[in-house]
Amino acid sequence: MFHELDLVLLQLKSDTIIVPTENLFCNVINYFGRGRLATRALHLFDEMPQYRCQHTVKSVNSLLNALLKCGAFD
Repeated sequence: MFHELDLVLLQLKSDTIIVPTENLFCNVINYFGRGRLATRALHLFDEMPQYRCQHTVKSVNSLLNALLKCGAFD
């Protein structure tokens, strides 16, 4: 259901009332990692400031874990 997830993320980006937390992004990045979608995980990580959410060590670790699951590291 990655298409539906993309629709929810798109709505969150344009919504000014709801400010998503970093935990939400960490979970979505992990879902992308399990789905072997390394590019989408990296893209979401790069877009986090557009959702009014800043990167911390937690989101960086989630991204690294997702990339490892995808085999993105040689």
